[in-house]
Amino acid sequence: MNGATTLEDVWALFRETDRLMQQSKIEADERYAELTAQVAETNRQMKETDKKFKELAEQAKRTDLQLGAIGNSLGEFVERLVAPSCLTLFVAWDIPVTRLARNLESSRGRTAMELDLVAVDTGYIVVVEVKTKPRVDDVKSLLKKLPNVVQSFPEYAHLKVVGCIAGMVVSESVATYAQRKGLFVLIPDAKLMKINNHSGFKPRYWS
Repeated sequence: MNGATTLEDVWALFRETDRLMQQSKIEADERYAELTAQVAETNRQMKETDKKFKELAEQAKRTDLQLGAIGNSLGEFVERLVAPSCLTLFVAWDIPVTRLARNLESSRGRTAMELDLVAVDTGYIVVVEVKTKPRVDDVKSLLKKLPNVVQSFPEYAHLKVVGCIAGMVVSESVATYAQRKGLFVLIPDAKLMKINNHSGFKPRYWS
């Protein structure tokens, strides 16, 4: 049979209960501190993410402006260097150009076609594809256009079609490939542009 509960037992129970409550409070405070730290870290990460999104938006805006500037530069490149050069450079190749036309568009023929620049004389039409830095794919694209030029622009049906690739920067590999396919290659010179083809080059004719 159990003995009677003494006053000491009661105090011991109170002390244990108080100890457990204090321990629970400490654990609750620690958990609260952890949660507070986690919330603070989450807020920091959200602010950092928001900052990165804003930076990306600014970068995209700058990229759009740069692309617009490149587009404007390409137009100026055609107007100030390529077009004037076409009036004189092809004479040495027995193509005395008398007329120039820019940004031709046609929906006739097999597919719609756009031409950056054409130089015309009494017997030939030189189709000039202008790129900032032409690639082999740009040359291939021009080669696909050339057989269909007279279909899209029947006013030139009586002329032989000649192709030309012009660029601000033209790599040796692209220039070599274009020449091998019978195209003229125009690159910047000290004054305007120059034809970068070798002396024995013979252009290919599409008609």
